[in-house]
This record gives sequence, C-alpha cells and structure tokens, in this order.
Amino acid sequence: DPAVLARRALEWAVRLTGTDSGFFASGTTVLAMQGMTRDEAEVIRSQVGPGAANRTVPLGGRPPRTAIVVGLPGTEASLVLVGGPFTPVFGSDEQAWIQQYASLAATGLERVRLVEQVTARTRELESANRELEAFSYTISHDLRAPLRAINGFTSILLEEYAATMPEDARGYLQRVKDNGAHMGNLVDDLLAFSRLGRQTVRTQTVKARDAVDRALAQLAPETQGRHIELVIGELPDCNVDPLLLEQVFMNLLSNAVKYSGKRENARIEVGTEPGHAGEGPVFFVRDNGAGFDMQYADKLFGVFQRLHRSQDYEGTGVGLAIVHRIVERHGGRIWAEAKVDQGATFYFTLKGAQEWQVPTAA
Repeated sequence: DPAVLARRALEWAVRLTGTDSGFFASGTTVLAMQGMTRDEAEVIRSQVGPGAANRTVPLGGRPPRTAIVVGLPGTEASLVLVGGPFTPVFGSDEQAWIQQYASLAATGLERVRLVEQVTARTRELESANRELEAFSYTISHDLRAPLRAINGFTSILLEEYAATMPEDARGYLQRVKDNGAHMGNLVDDLLAFSRLGRQTVRTQTVKARDAVDRALAQLAPETQGRHIELVIGELPDCNVDPLLLEQVFMNLLSNAVKYSGKRENARIEVGTEPGHAGEGPVFFVRDNGAGFDMQYADKLFGVFQRLHRSQDYEGTGVGLAIVHRIVERHGGRIWAEAKVDQGATFYFTLKGAQEWQVPTAA
C-alpha cells in the first residue's frame, strides 16, 4: 500500500533529521503527514512548488520555519520536512543520509507501483478470460441445435431421395453432411475446452497406467487392422483428477495414432523420465509419425491451431489446447520435440499439490 509506505518513510525521515513535522507527496497528492494537518500540508506544498528536486525553502512565520524538500530518485514523489529555529543544523552529512534513505523509499514505492500494476492487469485478464469462456460456451451451446437439424435433414434427403437425385446433387448434399459433422466436432471440442475453465479439479491417488489403458481401449476402433508397436514403460502413481488425466492420455495417444497412420510399422511409446527437483517425473508420449517443424512449436497448444493440412489429417485443432489447460490446472507444464517425417514426442509434468510414488516391485 503506497500510503503505508509513505507513512513509514516519513516517520523515519523526521526521526533521522530531527525536524518537527513533514509530509510525503507524490505528484500533487499528499500521501502521509506527521505533526500537521492535511490542510497545513497542502499550504506548504503550494509554497515549496511542484517538482521533486532537492532544495531548502524558507516558509517565514514566527518563529520562522524552513522546508527541506528531498526528492525520491526516479519518481515524482518527495519528502518535505519542516523545521523550526531549534531544528539541528542540516549539514552535508545529514543531507547524504536522507538522500540515501530517499533512494530506498523510491525503490520501495516503485515496487509497490509495479505490484499494483501487475495485480490490476491480472484482474483484467482474468475477467476477460471469464467473459471469453462464457461467450465460447454460449455460442457453442446455441450452435448445437441448428447443427443437429442440418445434419438430420441432410441424412433424410440422402437416405430417402438419393435414388431420384442427380449425381452432382447427391455429392453436394454429402459435402453438406460431412462439413456439418466436422462443425459438430468443433462445437463439441470448444464446449469441452470452455468447461475446463470452470470445472473443479478433484484429485485422488491414481495409477497412471490405468488411465493409459482406458484411453487405449477407447482408441481401439482407430487402431484396429493396423500394425502398431505399443510400448508402455513403468508409470508412477499420482495424485490427480482421474478423468482429466485420462483425457490427457486420450488426446495425446489419439494424435500419435493419427499422425503415425501412414507408417506401415508404427511405434508409439508411453513412459517417464526423471524431472527437475520438486517437479516429479516427466511423462512422455512418443510416435514415429509425421512429426512437425519445430519453428511452429509455439502454435501447438493454441485453440484451432493446426500444423498439418486438414486434407491429410482430420481433427479440430482443440485437442492439444485441452491437454495444455488440464496440465496447467494440475500445476504442470507441457512441451514437445519433433522432426518432420521422423515423429514427435510430447512431454508433460503434473506437480503442485501432487504426490508421486514410483511403484515398487513386489
């Protein structure tokens, strides 16, 4: 609080110089007074004039008084100390002391200003983020009904009237249906992403291997008929939200399956590596698929960001954004390494309140 800092700085300055009273001003605002009223401080402030330059200003009166103005370097603030005829002589030594103290007070005032600025900016960003999430959720939710109608009526037309339609008309309708289905997936993913901002994280002890197995079970239709070498290393128990951890593995493994789809002998590996102290182990999901150019890595975790053409690999561009948000909500971080046509590895940690225990052999 600037007022608290100003009051403490003034108290010490008055004590250091042996003056009778004084005030702390920032620009045209008096933040603190000692030994005088606010009105008296305002009168003296008008007598000494604007600015924070160091100077001594006679104030007159009986007995005569003098104002010692000490500017705080790098700011518009100043300490104004008022002494009478019995105030100790304010020599060069005293001037050096008070100037050193003013420098310390200036540093403290600047830190307070920066903290207030960051706090205000954080509030603005949090408010904007909440509004954006609410907007995304509302728009996505309201789009579902008309999309269902479009997809439903298109399916009816194709099923009941396809035989009487020209071939190009059937093609157009099929494109409408396919694009409607794609937009439905976009809406579902956007809704899922928006919910994550409001969803409560309910942590419990979870076997990470179980989360991987459940994710792989859901991906069985996509892996059926393919030759995929699946390697799952030893995974630790962790204190996380089980549904969210499963979602992380589901999205990362789904990407690995998808982007290794053109490999005759695909390989997907899940495991952990030692992490930094206090961070816990680093999980990874690795594949030998299409990979990507690392110069675009900063776009990976943005909503609707895609590094491959939709004609080559289907998807909505929201899956990794969901993973990123889940990992962040668990106090962790996520990053990736890749080479074009040589595969990709996604790493993530989950820390904060989480407790990690590597299973021991029986």
